[in-house]
Amino acid sequence: MRRLAYILSVLLLGALFAVACGGGAAESEGSSTTGTTAGAEDTEAPPSDLAPEEADPAPIGISHEHRLADGLTTGGMPDRSVLEAARDRGITTVISLRTLEEPGAADEGALVEELGMTFVSLPVAGADGITEANARLVREAVGDNAASTLLHCGSSNRVGALLALGAFFIDGASKDDAMTLGQEAGLLSLEETTADVIDAH
Repeated sequence: MRRLAYILSVLLLGALFAVACGGGAAESEGSSTTGTTAGAEDTEAPPSDLAPEEADPAPIGISHEHRLADGLTTGGMPDRSVLEAARDRGITTVISLRTLEEPGAADEGALVEELGMTFVSLPVAGADGITEANARLVREAVGDNAASTLLHCGSSNRVGALLALGAFFIDGASKDDAMTLGQEAGLLSLEETTADVIDAH
């Protein structure tokens, strides 16, 4: 009887051992599969729901070129290649602050229109033209189309001055903020004139 009980005990232990080993093998295989899958995922770029940021538009090649936060492009006198690049980048309006006496200014309008864009002439004669009235004319001409507009003079100096005055008189910006905007748009030698107009307000 004892011998039978002993044999049954051995058989039972053997069966339990076999089950334990089989389960371990299955678990081991499962772990191996999981590890392989995780490793493959780790080598792939994680998915993202975020759209890639749009790259800044390429420069159009105008001298003293600046692109402001609202998308307005400013600069000096453009030639044909610059105007073609501007058109190809989506600019539809060119505003010139140059007087007709300045070299090349008289022919610009016809060239701009030949290329399919709108031309606006707002002659500003140096420091005497840095006025609140002219700043308002510039703002009106740009309107809500800053991103599709090129605003220029000879070196973007007059442009920066009148944009600074527009920020101060129209937007209510502080003098410091207005002057900073002007500098970002090309304001240089007309800084003192621009500051004097603001201070006289």
